[in-house]
Amino acid sequence: MHKVGIDIGRSMVKATCNGEEVVEFPPLLAPVPPGGPVGLMDGRAERMEVLWEGARWMLGEGVRGSWGARWVTDERKIGTDTLALGLGALGRLGVQGEVTVCVGVPAALWGTDGHALRRLLSGPFVYSWNGHLRSATVAAYVLPEPAGTYFAWLLTPAGRISDPAQARYPVAVVDVGYRSVDIVLVEGGELKPYVTRSTAHGVVTAFDRLYARLTAEVGLLSDDERMDAFLAVVRGEPLVLKGRAFGDEFRRIVENARADLAEAVIGDCRSALSGANYRVVLWTGGGAAWLRPELERAFPGGQWVPEPRLANVRGFYRFALWASTRQRPQARAAGPEADSAAG
Repeated sequence: MHKVGIDIGRSMVKATCNGEEVVEFPPLLAPVPPGGPVGLMDGRAERMEVLWEGARWMLGEGVRGSWGARWVTDERKIGTDTLALGLGALGRLGVQGEVTVCVGVPAALWGTDGHALRRLLSGPFVYSWNGHLRSATVAAYVLPEPAGTYFAWLLTPAGRISDPAQARYPVAVVDVGYRSVDIVLVEGGELKPYVTRSTAHGVVTAFDRLYARLTAEVGLLSDDERMDAFLAVVRGEPLVLKGRAFGDEFRRIVENARADLAEAVIGDCRSALSGANYRVVLWTGGGAAWLRPELERAFPGGQWVPEPRLANVRGFYRFALWASTRQRPQARAAGPEADSAAG
């Protein structure tokens, strides 16, 4: 039986079936009408085609800019777009047969959408991946996204509890992502609902200033162009929009917004954790890594897992391992109900 962790983010879908190697592709999706042509806008990009129950999608970098292509940005993740991306991740990993999958949703939506997403992704699936028939019987688990980092910290790469004492610690986990800051508190292995929340101060609040400036310079930006600008800053690459090249000034706009974003994130954390008893703060997400100096000054002694940007997907994989062996921590791990440790 295969174990898979999948993290569907705003800029990348990340998936792993061994806990170390992570495949990534942008959550770009282009439905293909029946009998319609299949072609890649970027011939250098990998072909990623999913056909399931008569619906056909092209995914990933190859459809950027094509007619009908869209970024999958729905926070709720309970529609067929998410299913298409999930099947694409399984196809990209090359797994078939019995599969245990663990995915995440924003902390604030876990209580309402966890069960719906679990139902969407569970069951037998017969689909075509790049013209080849695939079959998978999926048992899905859903966690609030920051809990992936908790399990990356708590469990070994083999899915076993690394230190039983750690399972009893009250641990606050803060995920600074593109769209939001997700905060959860885990105590005795059980999520505390009064701290499970999301706020709107994701990294995008800093990038909104950049998007506004670029719009003033070149006109309205498409979703593709916004993502191009975001990735250019993150990767340190040149930016060209509508035939115009931008120098380092566009990066300085984001850096100048950094202090305000850090202040907002720190305020969110202090508000969410006010009165809560926690022994450890775990930081995760690419936004947390970017703001690390400010966060460490505000919360001395916080802990960081290796490669925070990939911590959730690796933790989801370790949870899938742990869930399949039913080696539970002392109390409920993460789920709306005791025996559905992941929604």
